[in-house]
Amino acid sequence: MTDFLVLQNVKKTYGDLVALDSINLSVGEGEFISFLGPSGCGKTTTLRMIGGFAEPSSGEIFFEGVDVAPVPPYKRDFVHTVFQDYALFPHMTVGENVGFGLRNSGLSKSDIERQAVAALETVGLGSRAKDRPNMLSGGQKQRVALARALVLRPKVLLLDEPLSALDAKLREEMQIELKRLHHKIGIAFVFVTHSQREAMVMSDRVVLMNQGRIVQEGRPEDLYSAPQSYFSANFIGNRSFVTGNISKHSGTGGSAKIGDYELDIDWVEPTLKDGDTAKIMLDPKSLTLSSDSGIRAKVLAHQFLGQSRRILLETEAGESLNLDVGVDGMQIPKVDEVVSLAAVGGSVRAFTPEGAQS
Repeated sequence: MTDFLVLQNVKKTYGDLVALDSINLSVGEGEFISFLGPSGCGKTTTLRMIGGFAEPSSGEIFFEGVDVAPVPPYKRDFVHTVFQDYALFPHMTVGENVGFGLRNSGLSKSDIERQAVAALETVGLGSRAKDRPNMLSGGQKQRVALARALVLRPKVLLLDEPLSALDAKLREEMQIELKRLHHKIGIAFVFVTHSQREAMVMSDRVVLMNQGRIVQEGRPEDLYSAPQSYFSANFIGNRSFVTGNISKHSGTGGSAKIGDYELDIDWVEPTLKDGDTAKIMLDPKSLTLSSDSGIRAKVLAHQFLGQSRRILLETEAGESLNLDVGVDGMQIPKVDEVVSLAAVGGSVRAFTPEGAQS
């Protein structure tokens, strides 16, 4: 996969506010890459830089070796954007909306109509060209917005939280549709979302951002199974964290003391040393009730999740823990019962607490 879109030391400031702090990133031709992170982390600002809607305060943006940072958006014909609000013209037909961007292309009216219908067929709406936008569902309007961008034949499609206005079921359907479209047309998709599910199920690569910086990037499965910081581990997945002290550091792994319980650690953040306080990541599915020593915790509540039950607990130190158990086959501890928990399987990782000095 060839890297044909490169952001090099891109920084964006608004007065004293640093929105982007020296971003370095490459996007491969035909790649589906997602920017993921909390509100205000810089993901939409990065998208706007690529689209030309904002200019970097410093740094370069290269497309096929040419610095396009100073090029205005209307001259960046290699890239087009799909926004979350659709922005369809209500007085135009669906076909006219899709063909609007081709009006100044020099094509005849019949050629524009033909290309608009072809783009609508790509998103499964070829028969709706004569309809008005108010005759469409939210999901169909989103597909029209996609067709309007695709008809211009970009090499990069930018998607700024395009599914956020849809209900949960339709959102899941559109995730499948977007992935199908990406596979079918083969251009690069750069997707912005605050939903980890969207990023995980659709992307070839996820770029996790926080406070204007790239915290970690990689394949979805790598970010999930091998987070490199407390922020990454806490943002992605549904893990629990307890505070412990590193008691042994051997290579990449080690152990930690949590009260009187010593827990084996698969991976210890390199900045941690023996005796340091750490945040220990525990997966709800890797915890089990123990009749021997373990992390002591009181049962607060039960949740039915369909194929499993989640037991919500609080440790003696006042930290929250979740334990997932099967619906059948084991005794469910009662609310207010105090139990011992041990970690078996899964990945147990130790991180420097957020905000701590290394």
